[in-house]
Amino acid sequence: MPDKKEKFPYKMFPWRLEYPDPDTNYKTTKLCFFTCKEYALIHIEKYKIKRKGRHLESAPGTVDKVSTKRPKRTK
Repeated sequence: MPDKKEKFPYKMFPWRLEYPDPDTNYKTTKLCFFTCKEYALIHIEKYKIKRKGRHLESAPGTVDKVSTKRPKRTK
């Protein structure tokens, strides 16, 4: 099993999603990195990734907080 530095090579992307690739009949896995959990969940919903084989994890020390949306600009 790779160590934490190998698993999270990008400091700016502490969320890691690994899942079987449906394009190759689930023989290989896809690996994606995200800045926050919300973006990972959006990716899961968008591509309809099933729970079987899906693994979402965060880097050590990452705070699981819900970010607020930026306020709309007024003219």
